[in-house]
Amino acid sequence: MNAAVSTQNLAISFFLLLVLTSCKQPETVIVDRNPTTKAPADTTDTLPNYAEKDFRQLTVGVNENIHSLDPLLASNTTELRAAQLIYEGLVRFDESGEIIPAIAQKWEIQNNHQEFTFHLRTDIFYHDSDIFGSGKGRKLVADDIKFVFERMANNNVPPRAALLFMDIEGMNDYYQEQRHVYNSALRQISGISGITVPSDSTVVFRLNHPDRDFLKKLATPRAVIYPKEAVGNDVESFKPVGSGPYAFSQSPNDTTLIFSTFNDYHHSTESNLDRVDFVSSESEMALWDGLKSGSIQYIPEIGPQLADSVLSSNGTLKPALTSSFSLSEPVPTTLTVHQFFDGGTTVASGAALTRLAQKDSLALFHGMGPTVHNASFSTDELQSSSQTKLSLQSVKTEDPYGEQLIKNLQKLLSNNGGSLKIRAVRVPTHKINLFVTERGSLLSNSIWSGSPSLFSLNLSLHGISTKRLSGIAHPQYSWWFDLRQAQISKSDQN
Repeated sequence: MNAAVSTQNLAISFFLLLVLTSCKQPETVIVDRNPTTKAPADTTDTLPNYAEKDFRQLTVGVNENIHSLDPLLASNTTELRAAQLIYEGLVRFDESGEIIPAIAQKWEIQNNHQEFTFHLRTDIFYHDSDIFGSGKGRKLVADDIKFVFERMANNNVPPRAALLFMDIEGMNDYYQEQRHVYNSALRQISGISGITVPSDSTVVFRLNHPDRDFLKKLATPRAVIYPKEAVGNDVESFKPVGSGPYAFSQSPNDTTLIFSTFNDYHHSTESNLDRVDFVSSESEMALWDGLKSGSIQYIPEIGPQLADSVLSSNGTLKPALTSSFSLSEPVPTTLTVHQFFDGGTTVASGAALTRLAQKDSLALFHGMGPTVHNASFSTDELQSSSQTKLSLQSVKTEDPYGEQLIKNLQKLLSNNGGSLKIRAVRVPTHKINLFVTERGSLLSNSIWSGSPSLFSLNLSLHGISTKRLSGIAHPQYSWWFDLRQAQISKSDQN
């Protein structure tokens, strides 16, 4: 009797196993690396003891100004890099460019990369700030993620982030209503239908179409998470509070921003620095002088003037500098000169400009260093005009390569009887018909995709650092920035 029962139980178990294995399982399940978690900051033995260890400060030299630490307002690579100090997204890139957990501990990908379920870590807290009633950073919850994505659609922030995630189910409908129905009382769509929050630690994204790059998009600084308390009534009142490895401390002047280590960061073993300063200067050579003197330890992006000074003709570091400095691997990006489309006259002007630039390409690329290659000129549909004495206007740009390119265009036109006036505005108009965009991988600027491209060139961007700085992973994207493993020797401190 017992033997018969055992045989029957075995058969039932085998049947259940077949049923379970035949059920559709999640296509991909990724879990975190189970990092060591810090105790709360009120535990005495976890507080940093600067008397027992050396204070580590890294100063980063940049030649673009930081106008905002609001991730949705970030308009240059310097602002995108700063955002990655303060905030984290659901996932992030590791030093090899692979997707790893951040706020999310694990996730499932189902329905052929159309549905993503993220399970959040339960030990993520925001930086301490007066935006919270107690002054202590509260716990991050799944509603914060839904809030951030719905804020992307608001009509008081740029559309760049929303355009990156337009394939989320319901994003386009919500975006269009937010952008075009100005009376909020008349809006009927309450949120993005493709983002649901089953619990405080779970968020689900449903897409209109399969997207195998969705995790990569979530790892960009456009998708970092912050508390809804950080958002005020207007963009100027935004408070930079996140859950990333560094908290914004202060900006003592217009050219310096100070970030301090977040002691309650959940990856406690991934922070070797106590403080990070961003110091900006319009002069690349002033930054270079700071690197040589030791007051700056890292320049994440070499501009055209500095490239001429430190790079050999083949794009490598000049031999005399290799004993003191390290050059990062090149990161590809594309610089494009666009014509703001308003028909007729400017199309003819564009034809003449591209022919002139193609003819005198050496003058066009003068002073941009050995980083420029593979220039292309879009003249196929612009052959109708032979006019060369053009009177054009251009938008001013903060991008160092874009600025040099526009100045070279200005000189090229002047030498051929034309003129180019650089206007101090940020966007083109019907009267200001030339502008430059920088496009790196994953974060292409699709806002201006309808504007004709006159010519473009590829750049190989490098960073440069002192030899005493280590642990800076070479980024594969121009905007990617990670200082978690950075270490700097004591002899290179200020």
